[in-house]
Amino acid sequence: AQQALDAWEAAVAASAIRHINKSLQILKAGTEDETNFSLKNYGKSWSQAKGFALSFQFNPHSRMSAEDFAVLHELLGMAPTLPGEDAHLYRDSLLAARALLGETYAFPEVNWGDDEGKNGW
Repeated sequence: AQQALDAWEAAVAASAIRHINKSLQILKAGTEDETNFSLKNYGKSWSQAKGFALSFQFNPHSRMSAEDFAVLHELLGMAPTLPGEDAHLYRDSLLAARALLGETYAFPEVNWGDDEGKNGW
């Protein structure tokens, strides 16, 4: 049962990474050319990442410590930063959140994606 729970939690973490990557891609497109920005798609990707990341608090045996959980949600924020605001700083926060998940769940770095959110999950 514990193996199944660990695998399920890792799948949730991988899903959070995937949606962080999608958020990075949309944010980059919006900072380069605002006509390429979709608030609907950005909000959807960010909220999926945030939602998956919230689930770790419900597993009393989670690999993610309470301290790392707090850091993860500080990095993700309460809402995504829009292009034109401090997007470059928020991009760095998303990359740090993705790395925290990748390290916590021992995912190979090749699956995390690059700095633009591509070539990973």
